[in-house]
Amino acid sequence: MLFFLLFFITLYGGINLYFFRKVHLALPGNGAAWGAGVFCLAMVAAPILVRLLEREGWIASARVCAWVGHTWMAGVFWFLCIGLMLDAWNLGLRGAVRWQPSASGWVVSPRALPLIAGAVALTLMAWGFHEAWNVRLKTVVYRTPRLASGSAPMRIAVISDLHLSLTIGEGFAGRVTELIERSRPDLVVCLGDMADAEFERVNGAAQRLAAVAAPMGKYAVLGNHEFYAGLRNGLALLKAAGFTVLRGESAVLRNGAVVAGVDDPVARTQGEAFLDEGRALPPAGSERPLTILLKHRPDVAPASLGRFDLQLSGHSHGGQIFPFNLVVKLFHPLGPGRVDLAGGAMLYVSRGTGTWGPRLRFTQPPEVTLVIVEPKE
Repeated sequence: MLFFLLFFITLYGGINLYFFRKVHLALPGNGAAWGAGVFCLAMVAAPILVRLLEREGWIASARVCAWVGHTWMAGVFWFLCIGLMLDAWNLGLRGAVRWQPSASGWVVSPRALPLIAGAVALTLMAWGFHEAWNVRLKTVVYRTPRLASGSAPMRIAVISDLHLSLTIGEGFAGRVTELIERSRPDLVVCLGDMADAEFERVNGAAQRLAAVAAPMGKYAVLGNHEFYAGLRNGLALLKAAGFTVLRGESAVLRNGAVVAGVDDPVARTQGEAFLDEGRALPPAGSERPLTILLKHRPDVAPASLGRFDLQLSGHSHGGQIFPFNLVVKLFHPLGPGRVDLAGGAMLYVSRGTGTWGPRLRFTQPPEVTLVIVEPKE
């Protein structure tokens, strides 16, 4: 944890230093530039300050700090991306001046650069707020011979990575609940990372989700954030929301299908017992029932192939905001979306329902997923 904290402060501090440098070049000797520097220092400290304020019970102050700090995190990152592109543009033009003197007229001035980068970042942030709030219902159809011909389709509502917090609360949970109810599910599943806050801060949101009923039940697995926020806290929240948590175990549904679930592997680093999915899945074979595997991370274990039909995963958020989706793809190459596997199995990787950190999304819209399992004729 200490290594991660030092890495975060170094990286995030460097991005803020870039912003301050550009403002200082645009406004040399101006007090506003130094004011921007103080603001940047406060923003680097904001994620830590949020936790301290929340721990001391200063919830209103913590909420304001979270909104400002997390939003700035995305904004200054986009400022960096646009600024570096403009720096590269200027570097290329200065090299071209040797052959084309008129190219100097196209150089972006030190005063114009932060204005352009800031305007683009603000535009992206405005769209990012809109996209993050407008969670959608996405439908995916999976056909399998393990459902008898002529039997009724099985409707599974999937939520993942809701990340209830000081900035994501009861109002957003209400929108999610409406979408789940609109999907008319037989089964509701949560793929982990339900919350980042203490139970009492988000209990109202959990109660909204608890109102959702499903004739085949509601099942969940633990994501990495359930362990980061405290296992007892995570289990209490999922129970309050009406979910049965599967921890290396399985349950038989009323149509004979099996739903199995496994903890996120970060459990090992938190000193918790970890039961792998091999203990929960039925053995391979032609007589095996329709099996649904709930697994927070979108990783497919080779030893599990042939022992499940449908794996549902989340965790990656699809990268949440561009260009992080390109980086996330290096660590989680499967998904987001549908991935067809050997033997007719399918993996579906949700882009997530909420957001982590900034209440922003860009090119990776949030979703409640309706997976319809139909018999394959």
